[in-house]
Amino acid sequence: MHSIDPFFQKGEGKERYEAYLTCFIREQYMKVLPYRTYAEVNLQQLKENTRKVRALLSKDTKLLAVLKADGYGHGAVRIAKAIEDMSDWFAVASFYEARELRDQGITTPILVFGFLDDSNIEEAAQKNITCSALSYSYALHIAELCEQKKLRLSMHIKLDTGFHRLGIACEEERITEAYKEVRTLYELPQLQITGIYTHFSTAGSKALQDEAFLARQYQLFCDMLHRLEEDHIDPGIRHCCNSKATLTNPEMHLDMVRVGLYLYGLGSDADIEYLKLEPIVNWKARIYAIRDVKQGEGIGYGRTFITPQPMRIAVVSLGFADGYSRCLYASDQVYVLVHGKRTRILGKICMDVMMVDITDIPDVRVNDTITVLGSEGTQRISANLLGRETGGTAVEVTCGMGKRVQRVYVHDEGNC
Repeated sequence: MHSIDPFFQKGEGKERYEAYLTCFIREQYMKVLPYRTYAEVNLQQLKENTRKVRALLSKDTKLLAVLKADGYGHGAVRIAKAIEDMSDWFAVASFYEARELRDQGITTPILVFGFLDDSNIEEAAQKNITCSALSYSYALHIAELCEQKKLRLSMHIKLDTGFHRLGIACEEERITEAYKEVRTLYELPQLQITGIYTHFSTAGSKALQDEAFLARQYQLFCDMLHRLEEDHIDPGIRHCCNSKATLTNPEMHLDMVRVGLYLYGLGSDADIEYLKLEPIVNWKARIYAIRDVKQGEGIGYGRTFITPQPMRIAVVSLGFADGYSRCLYASDQVYVLVHGKRTRILGKICMDVMMVDITDIPDVRVNDTITVLGSEGTQRISANLLGRETGGTAVEVTCGMGKRVQRVYVHDEGNC
């Protein structure tokens, strides 16, 4: 066992320690990691996924990589640094996410999908952060603040073409009114309108009504672009495709597409197979203790599992407070990997630990690691499986990995 240098504890030293660890082959460095639970993020696989997404685009179509929710749980700063030379834009949900990227040296244009508080406007302008016009009144308010502070803020106009969430409403019955609002925003000197976008609600669905609705949304968006063109107004960067639409509707790529899921190797099983994507994260935890339990004993809270025969169990340093959903204990589809072999969770998952069956797995020792998401040997646990069994999605699984789950970055299958 390697000794643990104290400089890993904080700041720059911590990054140096992680870099040192990634110089070991996977089997070796897993044994020296000091973390109770960690997510191993493969930056080389991230780049491979990004290349495959870029292969879907024409040379004139830009790629906006979505980094909201801390890079879908993978760590936005490190993700951004890894693919900055492959991405034309980044997008986040909040000003604070954008500020973190800027403060860490990211210079790529950043679009904020959400609202900015008045107190953030000046810093957003100073740091060249682009905000979204999420309503006409909100954009006018931002312009007024900019006039007071002698600022000019970059902005993309968002149109609500039927999602009914955020954006300037531009359904057929108010398209003329909506165009007047949009044109006004382009004319305001305090706002530098550099783009316009909308968001699809049914991309990828094969249902005829959903395909028709997608076409309707796209037509409304194009109608607005046509009106701007007729008035000789440069709309800036035009974008409407999310990950799914990027794959299924290349005719709608326009100037830029917004992709999140696919970069992280997430998406439907069919999409992952078609694009030959690979997940970039392996979520692991250490074995705290090993217990030999007699037949007829209860395991965990409520004694929901009673041992049918003498069993050997491992107590693992991962619980629902780390983001591993408690309800998974009740699923007969969910498993974890110990020494590359599938085994089940026993009893209710606790806040900080869970118990798993190692009766038929030889040579398991305290401090060995188990895998709860990702691959080990020839076996794999997919985020789609865990998402389905929690009644949610794969993204909820990766976004749910808590702050106690240390992110460790590698560049390939274990080597520097």
